[in-house]
Amino acid sequence: MKDFLDVVETRKSVRSFLPNPVPSELIEKILNIAVKAPTNCNQQLWNFIVINDQEVKERLVKEAAGNTLFRRVSTLIVVTYDNWNYKEAIQGASLAVGHILLAATYYGVSASPVNSYGADTKVKKVLGIPEHEVICCFITLGMPDEKALKAPSVPRKDARSVTHWNKFENKFRAPYTYNPNDWSLNELRLHQKHYCRKTSLGKEMDLAGSFERALVKGVLKNKKGPFLDLLSYDGSYIQDFPNTEVESLDLTAETAEYTRMTLVSPKKAHVYDEQGDKLIGNPETITLIYKAERLSDNILQRLLKQAYA
Repeated sequence: MKDFLDVVETRKSVRSFLPNPVPSELIEKILNIAVKAPTNCNQQLWNFIVINDQEVKERLVKEAAGNTLFRRVSTLIVVTYDNWNYKEAIQGASLAVGHILLAATYYGVSASPVNSYGADTKVKKVLGIPEHEVICCFITLGMPDEKALKAPSVPRKDARSVTHWNKFENKFRAPYTYNPNDWSLNELRLHQKHYCRKTSLGKEMDLAGSFERALVKGVLKNKKGPFLDLLSYDGSYIQDFPNTEVESLDLTAETAEYTRMTLVSPKKAHVYDEQGDKLIGNPETITLIYKAERLSDNILQRLLKQAYA
């Protein structure tokens, strides 16, 4: 039997599952733990919509712009709460979500919260959710496959970096703008380490869909190696590069490790260390896929300088 700390330490979000459905008995056990969460004045004004009908999941994707992950996961749980008091709704539902995630881990089920679930009004229409209910969270439930079981946990911030005693102290906050000149290299590095979904090891992002993958193949099929790919993001499209030497350059050890996990020899991953060390001798082709517009000219020049050092 797992103890509480084991459950907390081993919980992780994954996107790869076995085709097996999650047994209804397990779902009921998980929700029986969810309703043990505390609420203000013990109101318990939450509701849980369990979705395992493929047609309903497809409607959420097509009619409500829901996450395409919904199509390949066994079960979804939608957590709603009576919106008579918004602060109470967010608090009560969030506590229930935490219980669901930990309970699922205890029972060997992969559970992940999903924020990009689509447009609220359209989701409510598809699922028949009353107007007075606020949608707080979608949770994916699935039986983890071998890839998910082997994937290490993502890097977590040290508690001291986000702890304040007696009053709020200034801490690092990313610029959160789309202007690349507002970002320093260190801010990009911290953002990639803690926020970029690439650090969720084992997740192949939907952003690199069939159209994008085909585009990469088409553009690169006549290019010569060796290749150097800058800031590989989720790394999945690198598998479509020509079968030649490919190396990648990332900002953090965590993201470089993800790239290593997705690549097949002789492809390698490195971390940008600002020392100007030579990576591979005179790469014939340098790629920066889907990211050039997110880098300031200064940072881009520094990366290219190291690539050609």
